[in-house]
Amino acid sequence: MGTLPEGRQRVLVIDDFKAIRDIISKFFAHMGYSVVAADNGKEALGLFFDNPFSLVLTDLDMPEIDGLTLAFSIKQRYPHTPVVLITGSESEDIQKGLVDLIIPKPFKIKDLEQTAQRFLSKGKSVAAVASELSK
Repeated sequence: MGTLPEGRQRVLVIDDFKAIRDIISKFFAHMGYSVVAADNGKEALGLFFDNPFSLVLTDLDMPEIDGLTLAFSIKQRYPHTPVVLITGSESEDIQKGLVDLIIPKPFKIKDLEQTAQRFLSKGKSVAAVASELSK
């Protein structure tokens, strides 16, 4: 589930801010993963249920469906799919049980690398990705 025929794992990135969505998407694409991006939870849920992903990274506060509702919906059908919440919210009521990891905003590239190492098979090194992104 969530792996393409050529063996690349699929990552779903959801954030209503295009700049953040693009940074995360480009990072994982340069790491060698197949990336699909969505700007809201409703769109993401449709994409996920059409073809499940190996990893989901989602913002918390979004229009249509928020990140926790999205995580709950994914976990109901695919409980082993890792869902990572990336949020600037410091709310105490974020239920970590619904997500596998919470990354606070502002995040660092190292946070994304550690996420890839934890939940996905090894991609490229951060040094290789940094070199490609600087071109």
